Amino acid sequence: ESKRRMSYFLDVFLFSQEDLALNSAILMWPRKINPIFDENDVLIESAKHKKENELIAKREKLILEIEKESRCMEEFTEFAELDRMQQYVTDVRQLQKRIQESEEAAQFINKEEELFKWELTKYPELDKLKVNIEPYQKFFNLVLRWQRTEKRWMDGGFLDLNGESMEADVDEFSREIFKTLKFFQMKQKKELQEKRKAAKRRSLGEERLEEEPKENPTITMCSTVMEQIKVFK
Repeated sequence: ESKRRMSYFLDVFLFSQEDLALNSAILMWPRKINPIFDENDVLIESAKHKKENELIAKREKLILEIEKESRCMEEFTEFAELDRMQQYVTDVRQLQKRIQESEEAAQFINKEEELFKWELTKYPELDKLKVNIEPYQKFFNLVLRWQRTEKRWMDGGFLDLNGESMEADVDEFSREIFKTLKFFQMKQKKELQEKRKAAKRRSLGEERLEEEPKENPTITMCSTVMEQIKVFK
């Protein structure tokens, strides 16, 4: 439209050289700006690819971290020394912190995936870790609390003791340890059933001797603490 009007004005009006240059600059603007737009498109596409690659690297790094955390979680099932309970509690807290950081990383990754309009990545192993670590965290803290309480009663001032409150505390410890023992026994039973089902599917009907369940260190510790409480009572 500007060009059409300019053609008319050039026929009926005598422009100064300065005005001609100004109007020429306006009409020639697309020729100058379009290459800049094209260059900008290339820059944006390059930045997009870079961010996409960074996001893929973040996802892979998170998956590796979750695998490491799962291996650490498996180590808890082998913990068997009551005199190292303080270390066990520390280990659980450190792993819980790592799981929390992984959860935050997963949320950040999902937000970036939304921006790229990608399908959101799910991390079911991370959810399993959060659930599975909870019983160990409770158990290790309970045992440590019992150990410290018993030491305070046995080594502290005799006149500071209160028989009624001690009895109530001991009963509470006894109930909690019993509930924990039952939980881990049920957990072991369920895992054994799942292993047997999987073994049956693999064997395709072949007869196999059933393996005896291995001794569970966590259950052994529960039983030992229950016996300690019983002796103390």
